[in-house]
Amino acid sequence: MTSDQGETLSAGETGDAKEVSSARAEIIIGEIPAADDPTTLLWTARCTVSAHDLLGHFDTRPEAEDAGARHLESLHPAAQP
Repeated sequence: MTSDQGETLSAGETGDAKEVSSARAEIIIGEIPAADDPTTLLWTARCTVSAHDLLGHFDTRPEAEDAGARHLESLHPAAQP
């Protein structure tokens, strides 16, 4: 699968993006299988700014969304709506 930015995504690594136009950054929340247990799914948060990329793996979607929001607030403050 290929993202809108032309990146290749792993199986199951899709999600909703929150676009932040003024900083050209998005946080993409996705769900992927855990490396040590493929029957368990983890949530991911990614920043589309290539230098930032993966923000982490999380047990719940709210944790991933919170990490994305904190990332935007701290590293892309001009992008806040």
